Amino acid sequence: MIRAAWPIAVLVALMDGACEISGSAQNGPALTTFDGNKKLELFAGYTLTSASINITVWADLPAGAAGTIEMTGTPFHVRCQGQFQRPEPGFQVPDDDLSYLDVGAGHAGAFFGAPPGHYTATARIPSKGASIKKSFVSGQSFPDGKTGVFNLPLGCVPVADTKEQLGTLLPKYVSAIQILAGTVPSLPLQGQISEDADKARAAVAAGDASVAIDALDRVRDIVQPLHSQGPYYQILLNAQAAIALLTQSPPRA
Repeated sequence: MIRAAWPIAVLVALMDGACEISGSAQNGPALTTFDGNKKLELFAGYTLTSASINITVWADLPAGAAGTIEMTGTPFHVRCQGQFQRPEPGFQVPDDDLSYLDVGAGHAGAFFGAPPGHYTATARIPSKGASIKKSFVSGQSFPDGKTGVFNLPLGCVPVADTKEQLGTLLPKYVSAIQILAGTVPSLPLQGQISEDADKARAAVAAGDASVAIDALDRVRDIVQPLHSQGPYYQILLNAQAAIALLTQSPPRA
């Protein structure tokens, strides 16, 4: 699992990827100011070499300030929460004295796969009432080879905009937990996770959100303390995604 050791490598990748984002409308950051002349910068686009969406936010804020990213569009909607952090010396991107938004991956930015489509990334600083948007077109990305879902950073969850999307996404994330449970090295934990994943899947199929949430909460509680090890991190991601879909506002369409 790749965690907090990423900052230098990711910042270098950002500089390389900035030249590879397809489409002239995607080149360069979106810029705005808040609290007078303080800067908020948003980089968003699709990078060819990693076949992934890269969304990075920089702002003139101290470490620990809260920020959010939301990617809307067709056919994938994602919400992220995180905190701004100070970069390592010598790896400031852009060249201003700005902090980067960490959405749970331990480094700058949200990097993830998604279906091809037209998307808009929005960065927000809730405490300042500041926001900025940038639209882009995403090319082909590839889901996880084992589970078939697009893995998101720890601070990000999917959002279903339609009942059809909810009916497609939710079973996939629950099924991903079942698949990953079989890779858990501890047999007692493997059994507990598998049992609760099976209960969640049956509850989702029956339309019983309450039972499904209870089962997924138990899975999350099991893997949360172990998420720096082996398959527990991916199980946590999928449990969070499924819980978010079950607890979001019901889609109208």
